[in-house]
Amino acid sequence: DNPDFEAKMALESTDTYIAELNHFLECIEQGNQPLISATDGFNVLSIIEAARESARTGGSVKPEQFNHD
Repeated sequence: DNPDFEAKMALESTDTYIAELNHFLECIEQGNQPLISATDGFNVLSIIEAARESARTGGSVKPEQFNHD
């Protein structure tokens, strides 16, 4: 175990979330559209949930798709 390495990895993974949150807040403040739409977010979560269900059941699971754009 290397505490310095683990701390650096935690910081680097957190930086991504901080950047995402900052971008979202800037969009709200400036009235801009986010780089990633709600539809994109829904579709990503749908793929993740389908993968989880497939792993749980051992079968094929088709993700739901939401097209709102």
